[in-house]
Amino acid sequence: MNLLVGDSLSYVLATQFLDEAARGHLWVPRDVSTVFADAISATVRGLPPMDLTVHVDTDNGTASVWYLAETLIAYEGVTTAVIGNFAKSAGLIISVACQRRICQPNTEFLYHGSSYKSGVEDDHAKAKWFASRTTMPEEFWYDMAADGKDRVFGETKAWEWGILREDAPEV
Repeated sequence: MNLLVGDSLSYVLATQFLDEAARGHLWVPRDVSTVFADAISATVRGLPPMDLTVHVDTDNGTASVWYLAETLIAYEGVTTAVIGNFAKSAGLIISVACQRRICQPNTEFLYHGSSYKSGVEDDHAKAKWFASRTTMPEEFWYDMAADGKDRVFGETKAWEWGILREDAPEV
């Protein structure tokens, strides 16, 4: 009986997720596992070009989030990250992959130092990626990664560093 309830619940949740995506709203879970990152990537690849709002309130994830980020960057519509309380770790990467990025007051962000091994091959590649999507140079991101410390920061720094942006850049 529990298996049936679980299967039914999974079906209902998957249907709701896909219906929301078709209406231009993509909901990212708090913990972006490989399964979720792959499912979200597949969903985005199947969407027609439209304004896509990516709701982020995420504080954990796996290296597969980098593939999701590349899927969001390649998407032909305008992507907007609407960040709730957290854009930590995977949440930061997903947010920065979007063209427009806005947040609630008091949002917490986290950028991992090199002690955290991600889906990019090295700290230089990660720094180059962040520099291409923000206003800070590659050296800035590399220095933050190379010291091995995780950086937690708020919306003021996120605006200063170009993590947040209300305009959609020309593509």
